[in-house]
Amino acid sequence: VAFFDHQYRDSPYESALLSGLAVLGIREDGGWVGPGDYTPKYSAVIKIARILVVYQSVVEREDEVRVLQRRMSRQAAEEAATGLFTIVRAKVERFMTVVSERSEPGVIDWIFDVRTYGMRIQFTTPSRGVVDWTGDRVTYRRVRIGMNELGDMMHELTREMKTALGELLMVGDEGFGAVPAIEWARFEDDHSDETVDYSFLHDDRN
Repeated sequence: VAFFDHQYRDSPYESALLSGLAVLGIREDGGWVGPGDYTPKYSAVIKIARILVVYQSVVEREDEVRVLQRRMSRQAAEEAATGLFTIVRAKVERFMTVVSERSEPGVIDWIFDVRTYGMRIQFTTPSRGVVDWTGDRVTYRRVRIGMNELGDMMHELTREMKTALGELLMVGDEGFGAVPAIEWARFEDDHSDETVDYSFLHDDRN
């Protein structure tokens, strides 16, 4: 928690944590990590910081209760000790939020600021294209597939599904003629029904 409770005087990189985060922004090839991949790291750090602050506050309260127990009962010590909310709030006001009249620039304030900037870049900058379609061939990053290959793949998936369904119905691949046909087009569904466990099987029109 001491890494987060650091009010820097000059450069934010006086903080070991912020310097470490800066290193995480450099790719192995020396380039910079994009906002879409880097901004979530800030969110993860903020979440972990909140968990650590609550945990440390619980530990501090337990320590205070143990000290008070030397001269009173456990129940009386718990009532006399500083409340958990009060301990957490003091830490939040000191170093777990943006700069205010009660706090000074610190690690979390810097992370919030830079994360907001990164999210703005992420949500206002068009993403680079990763799909290329030339003729009957589609390229996604380093994967290429033609329409004929895609059709063959779908036919194979259909065949595998038919085989699996035949095994479940115990009719094999050739016995589907004995299986009652399902008139899917006649089924009704109410997409506005938010009842828990609702499905089209419960619709009174079916």
